[in-house]
Amino acid sequence: MNFRFRVPDPYTFRERWRFRGRSFADHPRTSYQTRIFGTKSQQWFFVDGVLGAIVDVVPVQFLVVYAIAVGATDAQVGFLSIAAALAGVLALAPGARIAELTNSRKWVVLWTNGGAARLALLAMALTPFFIQRPHQAIYVLIAASFVRSFMVNVSHASWVSLLADIIPLDLRRFYVTQRMLAMTVAGALTAPLVGFGIRWIGDVRGYEVIFALTFVVGMGASY
Repeated sequence: MNFRFRVPDPYTFRERWRFRGRSFADHPRTSYQTRIFGTKSQQWFFVDGVLGAIVDVVPVQFLVVYAIAVGATDAQVGFLSIAAALAGVLALAPGARIAELTNSRKWVVLWTNGGAARLALLAMALTPFFIQRPHQAIYVLIAASFVRSFMVNVSHASWVSLLADIIPLDLRRFYVTQRMLAMTVAGALTAPLVGFGIRWIGDVRGYEVIFALTFVVGMGASY
């Protein structure tokens, strides 16, 4: 068989970043801006994703190291990892049910992922400050990790449904890919900065400060 390579139409770089319809192509802003920042909801949803990626870096990549610095044993580190994974599994079914029953998916996301999950970060930051015994402090970190993971995952079904309401179907693929790209870049830049910050402050206090700042950024994302 004779296969022929055909360049899709439109094939220029400029045309690929424009709407196919005439009315959108004549928009006074560029097509990229129109697709990503066309409405206030799209703008804030994009910003929320970037800030959320920054927030997730700290508990996902530094919580275990934080626990070790506090004085966690090997078994407690294992419990810490299991708690987050178990909470994620347990949250999926009730999260789907809540998304079906609720009248406001936005408030479900705000109260779970944007509220309780962010308060769990504050609890992680303050645990060594209020609980001096390492053995007890570690179990508080495990409980906070469980709560955070559960709340993040229980909001997932409502979040996906909310995404469908905010982003039109014809823009969804492009918008989500650009949002994920921005989140990946933000996370990649945040991780080394967090590491340098912890080292600069030093000792357990460095983790406390970083987790507290993460809580502040997270509340900004919720806002």
